[in-house]
Amino acid sequence: MESAGIQSFFQLEERHHKMPLLPGSRSPGTRAGMQGIIEYVGFLMDLSMFAEYALITGAVMSGMALAKMPEGFKAPIAEVDWEGFKTRCRAEHNVRAVTEEEAGIPVDRVTPGVYGYTYSASLDNPVPLFTKPAFQAFEYHRLPDGEVAVLGCVRTKEADLLKKGEFATIRLYPEPYDDAVTPVVIHYAHVLRSNNKVARANGNYIEFDVKREA
Repeated sequence: MESAGIQSFFQLEERHHKMPLLPGSRSPGTRAGMQGIIEYVGFLMDLSMFAEYALITGAVMSGMALAKMPEGFKAPIAEVDWEGFKTRCRAEHNVRAVTEEEAGIPVDRVTPGVYGYTYSASLDNPVPLFTKPAFQAFEYHRLPDGEVAVLGCVRTKEADLLKKGEFATIRLYPEPYDDAVTPVVIHYAHVLRSNNKVARANGNYIEFDVKREA
């Protein structure tokens, strides 16, 4: 997201400097004719969109709550005590928050008995943990015995299959999203295969095959 934002900024800057100016003028808004005014207004609109994009990116990176959801966001269809669920899981798993010194260490190498957050969830690549929760970031637990678990939400049908101990292809969301409103804990030991499907723009889900003990 950050690199895309920087690229957009430089594209706007390039457009800004390419706009012809009147002699002695320092502002593209003084370009002669109505066309110059139209182009300048368009430039300001693009700049406004970039500013909004940058604010969302900054909020995600700093863990701030967003007052305005990104385009395409789907609110959960039912109320979920998500914070309560996470608090109970931390107590049951006997994990503490990662420290600043531990931040950035992959979950499978960090000290056992901790939990942390990551936006880039994966079953195939290293998953670094960080101290601050962010928008659509997954919460990972490294249990005291070294096992790795990830918290998330799934659809009702997927949750039913998990409870029965049946094979399921699930999409795990980092928080309640659209019709994925059933909180679950997925242990890496129960994951059969990663399907290498990640949707950063549609709830930031990860998809995989899983079969856990009933």
